Parts: sequence; structure tokens; C-alpha cells
Amino acid sequence: MTRIPGPLQSLRRSYVYQQVLSLLEANAKSRSHFWEPFRRLVASEHLVARVRLTGATPLAWRIRRDLDLLKTEADDRAAVIGACSVEKLEVACETPDGLVGSADNPVGELRRLIDEEVIRSDSFQAEVVGIVEELRTQLPQECRNLFGADEPAFKAALAALVKEGAADVLARLHSRAEGEAS
Repeated sequence: MTRIPGPLQSLRRSYVYQQVLSLLEANAKSRSHFWEPFRRLVASEHLVARVRLTGATPLAWRIRRDLDLLKTEADDRAAVIGACSVEKLEVACETPDGLVGSADNPVGELRRLIDEEVIRSDSFQAEVVGIVEELRTQLPQECRNLFGADEPAFKAALAALVKEGAADVLARLHSRAEGEAS
């Protein structure tokens, strides 16, 4: 197993995209220090990265909302480094539990309601299954397993899509709520 270099260890703990960008910028000058362990793993001359940010941070909503800006910045930094590109940037960050559903955070309360009541309701689940089943019938045969090849995989795929969609909507609402408060 390859040891993750020091800068990436701090990245795994921080999850804040400004720190990701500063790491990329700081290491653009000393490419070999940061990228050498990854280049050894890649047989080709060009390193293509698929970056996934995970963890709990109060800025999770901002990272999710501004993913396009973060991707553009990461692409720019990778271009400066040379022989490197960011193919995909995914966000799986969440708001820390202490910030969810507090009385002074209406978006957090909405998140709690969605997580605990809406998503778990039978009527919501039936509606989601109906929508996805209709979509699946319209897909080419080779793409129909996209939502899972069996019932457990189908349910897991739907749960992930619902969670991701709710997080995206809440990130947009959070940004609007913050804009009104300032």
C-alpha cells in the first residue's frame, strides 16, 4: 500500500477547499515533492486525478454550491503543475452534526426534517421508485443497470441519489439564507 504524502494527510483532515487550492499552489513550485508518489503509481506521463472531498465541515454547503468554481481552480492549478489534470471533482462533505437542526439555523432544521421524516416516508420512497423506474424504461438496455443490477443495489443507488440531491438543494438554500442575513 502506498503511503499518502504529508500534504494529503492534512487534506484528509481539513476538507476545506481553500486549503486544497493552497496545497496545489504551494506545490506547483516543487512538483516532485507533492506529485512524485502519484506519478510513480501512474504508468503514463500525464497524471489524471479524480478528487473526492469528504468529511464534516461547516463549509460543506459552500463547497457543494461552488463546485464549478472549485473545479475551475483545481484545473488551473493542475495546468500550472504540468502533465496533470483534474478529470472529476466530487463532494461528499457534510455539515457537522452540531450545526444540524439548531434553532438559529432554519436550513439545518429543514435538513433534519428531510433526513428524518421526508426521505423515510413511504409515499416519498414510492414516488422516487416510480420516477426512477420510468426513467430506467427509457434508457438503452446496456444502461439500465446504472441504478443497480438487483433490488439492494437499486435501493442503495436511490438512497445515494436522494441524499446527494437534498444536499445540493440545501446548499443553494443555505447560500440564499446567508445572503439575506448579511
